[in-house]
Amino acid sequence: MAKWKHVFVLLLIFLLGCLIGVIVLPWTGWSDTRSHWGEPFFIFLLSSVLAVATHWLYRRSGLIFKIQAIILWIAFGATAAIAAYQVVISWLFICGYLNY
Repeated sequence: MAKWKHVFVLLLIFLLGCLIGVIVLPWTGWSDTRSHWGEPFFIFLLSSVLAVATHWLYRRSGLIFKIQAIILWIAFGATAAIAAYQVVISWLFICGYLNY
């Protein structure tokens, strides 16, 4: 279980960060949900920081550590990509609305 403590700590930080981001940042848009950019931007930043933290924590050799790092990189990278997509879509909606 000691080999898995970093995975659980990073996932706990991610889950708590997402929960805090959803509670604290709902003010970053209008009543239309397509304009909410704050929550996905925060999740993008959080996922990116945790992906870098995964790199620095898992520089050790060993198959189990490399597997854990790959799983975390895929999870944080996919989450960051989806959040970045949502941010871009929100900004395009806001820019299109303001130009209309």
